[in-house]
Amino acid sequence: MKLYLNKLLFLLSAASTSPLFADARYTTFCESMQPYTYNSGDTRDATTTVSIDNAPWIQLDLSGSELAAGATLTIVGDAATQVITSNDLSSNEFSAVFDGSSVSLELSSPGGIRGVTSRVEVSQVKVGLCKDDIISESICGDTDDRTPSTDVRMGRLSSGGGSCTAWLISEDAYVTAGHCGTPTSSSRIHFVFSNGSAPPEDQYAVDVSQYVGSGAFTSSGNDWGVGRVLPNSVTGKLPGVAQSEKCGTPGPGCGWFNLGSVPSTTTEKNIRITGYGSAATDSLSQRTHVGALTFIGPTYLQYVPDTTGGNSGSPVVLEETGLAIGVHTNGGCTASGGANLGTRIDKPDFKEAVDFVLEDCTQDSDCDDGVFCNGAETCTAGKCRRDDTEICDDGLACTINICNEAASMCEYQDKSCSAPWQSGLCIEPTGECEFNPCPDSLTRIEVDIITDNYPTETTWTVTDKCGSNEVVLSGGGNSYANSPNSPFSQNICAAEGEYEFTINDTYGDGICCSVGSGSYAVKYGGVEVASGGQFSSTETKSFGSTCPSPSDPTPPPTMPPTASPTASSTETKSFGSTCPSPSDPTPPPTMPPTASPTASPTAGSTPPPTSSPTNPPTTPPTNPPTAPPTVPPTNTPTASPTNPPTVPPTNIPTAPPTNLPTTPTTNSPTESPTNPPTAPSTTPPTAPQTPAPTAPVTPTPTSGDADAVAQEAAFDSGYGAPRCANVGSSCDSLALLNGRGIITNGNEPNHSNTNKNGAVCNDGNSGTYQYDESIEQITVTAGDIISGTPVPSGDFIVEGGRAFVTVDLWCWNTGSSDTADIYITSDASSPDWQPLASINCPGGGAQTITHAFDVPSGANQSIRVNLRYNGSPSTCSNGNYDDHDDLIFTVKADTNATPPPTPAPTPPLTPVPTNDGSSSSGPQTASYNTDLGAPKCSYGVSCDSGAALLNGRGSIANGNEFHAPNTLDACIDGNSGTYHSDESIDRIVVTKASGTVSGSDMTEGDEVTVSANVWCWNTGSSDYIDFYYASDATLPVWTQIGDRQPCPGGGAQTVTASFTLPQGSLQAVRANMMYGSVSTGLNSCTSGNYDDTDDLVISVKPNLAMQGVSEAAFPIPSRHDDEQGEIIEAWKDIEADEMKKDLNEMNASTEKPKLKGQGKGKGGGKGKGKWKDGEKKGKAGKGKGKGSDDESESQFGLWQ
Repeated sequence: MKLYLNKLLFLLSAASTSPLFADARYTTFCESMQPYTYNSGDTRDATTTVSIDNAPWIQLDLSGSELAAGATLTIVGDAATQVITSNDLSSNEFSAVFDGSSVSLELSSPGGIRGVTSRVEVSQVKVGLCKDDIISESICGDTDDRTPSTDVRMGRLSSGGGSCTAWLISEDAYVTAGHCGTPTSSSRIHFVFSNGSAPPEDQYAVDVSQYVGSGAFTSSGNDWGVGRVLPNSVTGKLPGVAQSEKCGTPGPGCGWFNLGSVPSTTTEKNIRITGYGSAATDSLSQRTHVGALTFIGPTYLQYVPDTTGGNSGSPVVLEETGLAIGVHTNGGCTASGGANLGTRIDKPDFKEAVDFVLEDCTQDSDCDDGVFCNGAETCTAGKCRRDDTEICDDGLACTINICNEAASMCEYQDKSCSAPWQSGLCIEPTGECEFNPCPDSLTRIEVDIITDNYPTETTWTVTDKCGSNEVVLSGGGNSYANSPNSPFSQNICAAEGEYEFTINDTYGDGICCSVGSGSYAVKYGGVEVASGGQFSSTETKSFGSTCPSPSDPTPPPTMPPTASPTASSTETKSFGSTCPSPSDPTPPPTMPPTASPTASPTAGSTPPPTSSPTNPPTTPPTNPPTAPPTVPPTNTPTASPTNPPTVPPTNIPTAPPTNLPTTPTTNSPTESPTNPPTAPSTTPPTAPQTPAPTAPVTPTPTSGDADAVAQEAAFDSGYGAPRCANVGSSCDSLALLNGRGIITNGNEPNHSNTNKNGAVCNDGNSGTYQYDESIEQITVTAGDIISGTPVPSGDFIVEGGRAFVTVDLWCWNTGSSDTADIYITSDASSPDWQPLASINCPGGGAQTITHAFDVPSGANQSIRVNLRYNGSPSTCSNGNYDDHDDLIFTVKADTNATPPPTPAPTPPLTPVPTNDGSSSSGPQTASYNTDLGAPKCSYGVSCDSGAALLNGRGSIANGNEFHAPNTLDACIDGNSGTYHSDESIDRIVVTKASGTVSGSDMTEGDEVTVSANVWCWNTGSSDYIDFYYASDATLPVWTQIGDRQPCPGGGAQTVTASFTLPQGSLQAVRANMMYGSVSTGLNSCTSGNYDDTDDLVISVKPNLAMQGVSEAAFPIPSRHDDEQGEIIEAWKDIEADEMKKDLNEMNASTEKPKLKGQGKGKGGGKGKGKWKDGEKKGKAGKGKGKGSDDESESQFGLWQ
């Protein structure tokens, strides 16, 4: 019970972690940038007062000011004074922060120099709106146990509109949380213990050119920022030097923090958090608290010292050593439990940034990080510095600057001023677009946005309400990243009608006026129809005109008038040749020649061969006939169907044929079906002539189907997507999918190109073409992927065959955030999307991915590709940068489904021994089997569920499992928790162990290893995994494999078990993951809220030695199943002694035997039972075929 309670408390904590930062989020209500106008003009001396009513503090923007050499600007506040020189202005254009609502300014110029003037200009003022922060508690318990602190190594950071904590790691380098925002010229670190502004001599501007960080919070353990601080504008000292003087012992451990290693265990380890968190009194003053270290994650730490909003960026100090081992980022404590969280100092990218600012250097090459696009690093005063210039900047506003890291070069694209139904011109030097007027039938819709301090929280759409509900214009989200308080404008020419503008804010505080002065304005036909900015989570406004009535369709266009009247209304003239006579129809095309003549000789009898190939052949002939027939056969054949005889053939058989073959045959025919005759026969045949087959002989295989032609798709308005209407060897979308939605420079033709017969899936419209994500081309090709290389077969795309899909796409940045989900439906008229794969972009820019699959049954199929930025697998993700495209293709019917020809009454063949390991189907990847309700593999040396089919658990947050629960007996998963925080089975692989027949498929009696990739909660100590197997997946009876195993650790882990495959052609393995169960015994389906159960079905070949059969085995007819591409084979389970007896009797008989219980049809439609009294009593066949207890002839020609 205690374990479960702890788990619940942690979940409550985790639930509050993502939306709740113990950080600047709650101090953004306390400052705003306000316009202000003061300009002294060019003068030697000037005085003025800047005042903002009721402001608790102010800071001046002096970016327009110019000070002559020797001139000074003195700013006096309530309790502090700052003197600014021309050198100070060149390094930072903002004043210090002054408590109070007003300051006085005095400009003084040196005497004795005539004509030297300066200018003071105040263009805007950063203003405090409140004194005390709103409290965002993450107190671990009932009371706030923090106490006042006086650590000189840290300060309160005002950056990006809020308040955080920053701490020194050298004389001029600092660390904070990434979500505190990219610093600006107005950012200051206040080295002070109280909640007021530090005096100017203790305020330090941040060097904005040297900052690197993770950006906005994305996930636990990925939140950090590292930068440098400028010398103080009053003292000229660096902060580490000045703060060392205050503690009396200059150097590390006094003026700045030393860094330490993360411990390997939480046992008896405590964490101290010191920073400038909010409080009911003396909010944002420095406070400290110590609590236990509770969890060590791969990139993050959890602990229970008290924190509140404003603590973000605080050092995570290991109390036992006094060394900093991380940076505090998130609050998650409550009165009843939970934990707070920070990023580990040794997270690779975080560590790299820290190492860079701490590295000593003597020359520029010491600082080179090997990255082209971040500019050249330099060594200045013994410290490495980053290049603060734009590496790719051609100085033109009408080009887009792109740095190609892979090619180490800059690229420049013309800025597009195009949008649907319109074009425009980019104007230098502003870079603004001037658009041509909309056509008369269209009206311009324009949306103008000014962002607030948190621009990525804002998204908006304009929706056509006249029938389609299509989004015609959208923006915001990541396209506004790093653009606080910035203007954005988008427009489109649209048909007249009713539209709806919706604006959203994910945090729920609108875009004005507590977190900046954002606003929106919507114009329709040049007239403003909606505006605002103050709302909570969402606001919707309608505009436009009434939708056109469907009863008043637009009249068809009239024909243009003729140039001049004609003499009569019509004139008719004939041309061409005489019509062909109906008595001479076009001759039908000839059939392709078969591998051997199908007709009997015209006279006489052809002597039967002394041995005969299996009927039907288990594999096609290996060589074509020696020569195709050119004339009908005569009494003496023009060419022998065998190798040339040693003596000329005659009409007389070489010897009396017998009912039994003279020599044993093999499983497949040799190059010639018979041996050459050795001597003339003296007697006529003792058996009647072999009749011709009742169906065409199987043709010799070629390199590809001669009629299979590559198909090019055309847009099908009925489906709303590209479609290949004819069967062929491939189907290619060509350029029909280029682009995405209505993104800049890349409007996709006929977007969204998703099937209308399902739910239309609209693309995201944010970003720029071939900079952000897009699907460019989809191709489906008959063939397979062999050793990683796509190999086209040249044949038709056919039901039950193999094919592969090729997707050309554009991935953003490095591609690491982009994933393509690939789905298939066997019926495009009523799509039911089944997952094939989820593949991460292999890199940035233009990329190609491929995936092979078994073609299901259905003439009209479709592939869907869902390209998403982050997120989870989906057939229709809704991200602003996501693209979704379908390709519909026609599939040829499976001709192998036709029953085989009736065999001629030739003697039975000698059976061939069972699998000897000489052939293998290779590793297999499972596909979901709807009949079984779980993933299933064909025969192979291994069976892999793949990365997608089992990933996740039930319907947990962020990790819905495909086709949950993926169990044969509907064992249900628990649905509590969060994906990859709580338990889940993500993958199962069954692999043939070494030591068995090398290279052969999994066979009864083989030892196999089951591996499960799982996610274990916390340290994994409360999670356990059981493995089971069942010899019959259709009626599973579970047997436990080994003992119950605990998770080896927290997070991603792999657990394995081994067992020997029993008898059974369709077996299954199960992994059952449990939270908090240490009891032993069989429990293949637990019911805990965090438990996950998954099955994997494997196809197993028979081992007749295990079944008691040593002399022979059946030939192995096989084909692809219509739906899942599995190989279906029929095997007999026969007791050895009776088997041998019956075999000998039947092989000695010329009459084809009958067998009861042998059902006709496909699938498992073969009767199951035991031999008794010379016949087999079988149950009705199961599967897709019909089965009964009636007599039915064997389809295999060999009975045992």
